[in-house]
Amino acid sequence: MKIGFTDRESQLFQQLKEAAWTLQSLPADPRSRPGGLRSAWLEISRKSAVIHGETRLNSGPRPALKAIDEMDHVLDQLARMVPGERQILWARANGIRWSRLVQFTGRSRSSLHRDLKRALSSFGTNLGANLGGITVETGIVKKNILTNDT
Repeated sequence: MKIGFTDRESQLFQQLKEAAWTLQSLPADPRSRPGGLRSAWLEISRKSAVIHGETRLNSGPRPALKAIDEMDHVLDQLARMVPGERQILWARANGIRWSRLVQFTGRSRSSLHRDLKRALSSFGTNLGANLGGITVETGIVKKNILTNDT
């Protein structure tokens, strides 16, 4: 029996996957890394081959500014969550397989999926509360976050 996501959960999960892709797509040259991860010494070539100017690696598409802003917002909300929820959401958004999560946590796939659905619900509540006048469906009642109208 396969238990799928609701439309709202699918949208939230898609936002998380887009944030993960945006973070991975940002350029990571030696100057953009934190200072503790690079040496103060100059980079030297340890190979004795001739390198031509045309032999550079083509980087993938760079994310748009709007995608970076959305990523920042999603990561900010993710950082405010409970560590266990944050870990399972981010792991699944990055495409880590269920079998790897089962091995890592020592829990069953069904309990991890249940926790993922709960974490998505919590993430949606946190995200909706900080977006302003967004309407969030809670059960049967629709509630406006700003005015608390039902």
